[in-house]
Amino acid sequence: FFRNENRYFRTIFLLSLMLLAMGLSTFFVLYNKRSILEANAEQLKKQKQRLVNAQNTANLGHWELDFVSSTLNWSDQIFKIFDLEPQSFIPDFNAFIEMVHPDDRDFVSSSYGDSVKNFSSYDIQHRIITSTGKEKWIREIWSTEYDKEGNPVFASGIMHDITEQHNVLTLLQQKHDMFMHGPVMIFTWQNKENWPVEYVSENVGDILGFSASEFLNGSLQYLNCIHPDDLPRVRRELERHLESKDSSFVHKPYRLISRNGDPVWVLDSTSLVLNSNGDVSHFQGYLVDVTMTMLMENEIFERKKHLEMVIESARLGTWDWNIITGEAFYNERWAEIIGYTTDEIKSDISPWKNRIHPTDIAEVNEKLLEHLEGRTSVYKTEHRLKHKSGKWVWVLSAGKVLERDEKGNPLHAVGIHLDITENKEAAQTLLENKEQEFKQQYVRAIDDIGLGLFVVDADYRVRDMNQTMINWFGDQRGKTCFEAVAGLKKPCSFCRLMDVVEGGNIIKYQSKIRDGRRFDIVAVPLTNPEGTVSMMEVIRDITEQEEAKSALITTNKQLEEAIFVAEKMAEKAEEANHAKSVFLSTMGHELRTPLNAILGYTQIFSEDASLSEKVQMGVKTIQQSGEHLLLLLNDILDLSKIEAGKMKLLKTEFRFPEFLQGIMGIISLRAEEKELNCYYTAETPIPAVIETDELRLRQVILNLLSNAVKFTNSGYCALRIRSSLKGKNRASLTFTIEDTGIGIALEMQEKIFEVFQQTGQRLKYSEGYGLGLSISRKLVELMGGDLELTSPVAELSENGKNPGSRFSFTIDVGISGELLDIGDEQFSLEQFNSNHSEILVPPEKILDVLIKLAKSGDIDGIGEQVLAISKMEQGQYLQFSHRIKQLADKFKLIDIVKFVTRYKQD
Repeated sequence: FFRNENRYFRTIFLLSLMLLAMGLSTFFVLYNKRSILEANAEQLKKQKQRLVNAQNTANLGHWELDFVSSTLNWSDQIFKIFDLEPQSFIPDFNAFIEMVHPDDRDFVSSSYGDSVKNFSSYDIQHRIITSTGKEKWIREIWSTEYDKEGNPVFASGIMHDITEQHNVLTLLQQKHDMFMHGPVMIFTWQNKENWPVEYVSENVGDILGFSASEFLNGSLQYLNCIHPDDLPRVRRELERHLESKDSSFVHKPYRLISRNGDPVWVLDSTSLVLNSNGDVSHFQGYLVDVTMTMLMENEIFERKKHLEMVIESARLGTWDWNIITGEAFYNERWAEIIGYTTDEIKSDISPWKNRIHPTDIAEVNEKLLEHLEGRTSVYKTEHRLKHKSGKWVWVLSAGKVLERDEKGNPLHAVGIHLDITENKEAAQTLLENKEQEFKQQYVRAIDDIGLGLFVVDADYRVRDMNQTMINWFGDQRGKTCFEAVAGLKKPCSFCRLMDVVEGGNIIKYQSKIRDGRRFDIVAVPLTNPEGTVSMMEVIRDITEQEEAKSALITTNKQLEEAIFVAEKMAEKAEEANHAKSVFLSTMGHELRTPLNAILGYTQIFSEDASLSEKVQMGVKTIQQSGEHLLLLLNDILDLSKIEAGKMKLLKTEFRFPEFLQGIMGIISLRAEEKELNCYYTAETPIPAVIETDELRLRQVILNLLSNAVKFTNSGYCALRIRSSLKGKNRASLTFTIEDTGIGIALEMQEKIFEVFQQTGQRLKYSEGYGLGLSISRKLVELMGGDLELTSPVAELSENGKNPGSRFSFTIDVGISGELLDIGDEQFSLEQFNSNHSEILVPPEKILDVLIKLAKSGDIDGIGEQVLAISKMEQGQYLQFSHRIKQLADKFKLIDIVKFVTRYKQD
């Protein structure tokens, strides 16, 4: 074909063949490249998976940030670091910052900003808070890519969980800090003359007192710090190890001289540092401060020497027992105690164990076992060991386990033996002497207390008798007992000799002897030195006792008759006392009613201006006598109640300041008549309201103040009050009534508290019968206090002044309301009346009842009415009732009528 066609076709055909060849060639090249790419992709995929696995193993994750789209992509490992699930959280930069530890957020944000601004990568460590609340440490490394204008377009980085490494490094740093501030110093010094220092740890100042700079600048050389006595040995040890070319060695402890001159013992572990030529250029030492250890070792050594001297001087035998191996070692003295040398005894426990006295073995084994098992702190016994000569020697054996294993089993014990044979023999001799002496003292004591001692053998022969028996019957030793004592030819019918001697019984019996005397006998068996048994009788002569017993029976009978008569008399006395109480109560009420009427009418007559002066004087006399008689009657009734034990306290709540004002208002009337300064003062804040028996407290204070006014002609009478809290609702109140009156002689200060007693100068001042102070003391005691008297009053005992008196008592009361500070108060009748000018009053019908009772003179009725008024409307009429009671106590019946009528009209 090629031959027949023209040239043109041949050319076209050749070109076609060439194109086909080229196409096939390209096809094969591309196919081959695709295979290579696929293989590379598979390889890359495997490498990527290995990288991911490595990241997971290393707690390492990577991230990418697209600044253009603001997209942040995390690898799975980063989600794991934050304890997050990829499906439930979309990462962004702000969310990441929120999970950074609050204390590290500013640092992370500024590091990020500085990195972008300065076109630099960063490598930082900080904390994060995971979704589960855990705190972790991470390390971040990242870099940023920028466009041509310098704008950030893409950033990528890694995040590594370094929590574990951080904790380990922190712990190592703590250990390093502890080491550097502990008892270990580090020195590096040159192998030159005087050993100049190239490096020293900072804690050298704590141990030696020198600063590190003093060593480093050459002011101090290491050689100069070594104690002169130790330096030659240190040099020799160093030279020896240099010759043997040891890379490291440990010196025996030596001393360094501190700044203050005190030696510091160190244990030096030295290492040799070689240069490139193999020569020693430096030494590096780790120096441990062992000063305390060396001092303790020296002290132990000295104590050991002292102990050895004590053991030798005290002649103590020592033993040392290896409990596991059974080996035991004894000193010469231990062997000497039992007559041997250490060469003659075995080195085990048998020389001790096999020589213990048979009767002591059980106790020794028990005591030793108790200690080995840890039930006692030390082992200690006294027992006998057999001597080489065959005799028995007493030893004090003591010891202690020094070492036990982890289960508490004993491993090693030591102890001592002390020869106490002489002490034991001396103690035995002393004991025998003491026993003999005791027997003699016993016999003498029996003699001293009048007891007879009688020893009779089995053949009825009197072996012995004490002096008392000799005094009773003469010396009858050697004679038969029935002949010597009873004067009989045969044993007494009551004899118990055989029961005691043969039966070994202790028998008590009584006997009657020929002359009529009776004896109480205790018979006991007594073993004699030769082994026979006798009867010893302790005999007590009970003749006088029996006679006294008979007389006592007669006396008891007479006493019973007397008691019967006394009981009958007591019954009659009780009946009489009851009759007296009934009489006093009945007569009190019977007499007070007419007396109150008389006083009421005398007050009415005293206001009648039509009566002559003479008649008015008579009326006044009747009024004064009636008031005096009524007061006496009230006192007698109160005293009879108290003595009969029938006086009962009636506790009520009342306002304390108004109570005091009421008392001073009453007492000021008489004080003004005598121109006395009458006042009261509260030395401490006082409670607003107290709870006690208002009537009896008022009675006591009025009685004491009345006496103060009565027996004082010039000066003052004062009431002082002091309050002391005793809890939330309790207080102690101390009342002191003081005057500048005539006082009371010391020898009469107890007597005036007796009934119907008045003494000395007080007799000429007194208008009463001596009942007030007795009643007051008894009322104070009922209220839990004690009425005390002081006279003369110390501060008023100057020349020219009356001695004065001071009565005081303290009682406990209930309290409520606030504490009031009222200070000093002066009183007058006008002031008292003005204080009561504006008060709340009860209804008119109550006022009419009061007027009626006052006009009829019924003081008891007024008292009952006042009590009822004080409890009305939650106590709002308390001031009114106080004022009525104050007037009633002074029998001012007309004043009551005027007072009530005034408020009724208003």
